[in-house]
Amino acid sequence: MFKILENTPLFKKMKLEDITSLISSNTHTMQKFIKESYIAYRGEEIPGILIVINGSIQAEMLDDNGNVFPIEMRKPGDLVAPAFIFGSGEYPVDLRVVSDAVIFVISKVIFTEMLQSNTQLLQNFLTILSKNMSFLSNKIYFNFNHKTIEDKFMAYLQAHSEDRIAKITMNIEELAQFFQVSRPSLSRVIAKLIEDKYIIKLSKNNFKILKPHLKH
Repeated sequence: MFKILENTPLFKKMKLEDITSLISSNTHTMQKFIKESYIAYRGEEIPGILIVINGSIQAEMLDDNGNVFPIEMRKPGDLVAPAFIFGSGEYPVDLRVVSDAVIFVISKVIFTEMLQSNTQLLQNFLTILSKNMSFLSNKIYFNFNHKTIEDKFMAYLQAHSEDRIAKITMNIEELAQFFQVSRPSLSRVIAKLIEDKYIIKLSKNNFKILKPHLKH
């Protein structure tokens, strides 16, 4: 069981015996969830650190009109809402199971003791929090400063390009969520930008920028 954790970002650079000594059978639970069920709803208490072992989890927010907005996808190895464990202690979003999932749960009290006893674990946890904040900051920047999907996509390409060659690190679904737009809408925009010769698609995740796109 603990062998699975060895390859997760939280336990990076840690030996299996160290992980095993930190976690005993009575300090964690394994929870299974079926597709389209909900792990938790916004405002519910976070029981501790949650690690996705299998499956995928969609973080979502619901507005007053009943519209669902996807926030981000959590995949195997990812932590669920780690920044809120020691803050509000409540889930900031709804958590929907996209595909059958297994979640490894360590209580808040036990996880706090683990962080205090192992500096590598503490460093890994802080690194995860830092990366999550960086991702959120970039997401806010792109969606605040660029109004149209065309603007967002071209700005993203330019920010990730060298010599006009841009490599996308997210798949189309993840990128659509990052821009807070639908996947079909983003796909149509990309196709139009290619048709209008603003970009060329070199491969699945690589594009060449042919000319600048004027911000609307």
